Amino acid sequence: MSSRKHVRFSRGFSMIEVVSAVSIVGLVVSLGVPAFTKLKRSDDLYAAAGNLSAQLSRARMLAGSGYRAGLTPWTATDRTKSAGVRVASTTRYTVFVDRDSTTNGDELDVVVVDLTRISRDAHVTLVSPAPGSEVRFRANGTARAAVTFELLENDSRRRTTVTVTSGGQVSVR
Repeated sequence: MSSRKHVRFSRGFSMIEVVSAVSIVGLVVSLGVPAFTKLKRSDDLYAAAGNLSAQLSRARMLAGSGYRAGLTPWTATDRTKSAGVRVASTTRYTVFVDRDSTTNGDELDVVVVDLTRISRDAHVTLVSPAPGSEVRFRANGTARAAVTFELLENDSRRRTTVTVTSGGQVSVR
């Protein structure tokens, strides 16, 4: 007589295997989420710096283009003689054009940039220059004065700078 052993084949996973797998996935996620959040905030800082650099370059281009705004109080013959970026607050700045080269209130805002739209929850702010400060470009592309914009990511305290030289060059560091 042959003796046959009955072998039971189990189907599925045991409770210990399921709990172990879920624990490992939970551990990986708990380590990954803070790192991802930190990376996202860092990206917001560099996105804000890149946007500021692009808007400064735009202002420089507008200064040299003779852009005609065609809006009141400008007349049909008025042309842009200078353009620039003015800091309105720690989270907002404007790109403006001007028919003369003086800060006298007749400047027209072309773009208003709100940092809270770039970095959700206002994690990035402009530390310097102070609100009301501006960098102004002449028609030949040079800046009236060298200016350094400092951006701060509030949670990690990381900083980056956007520099405008008197020659009009814009760089991000």
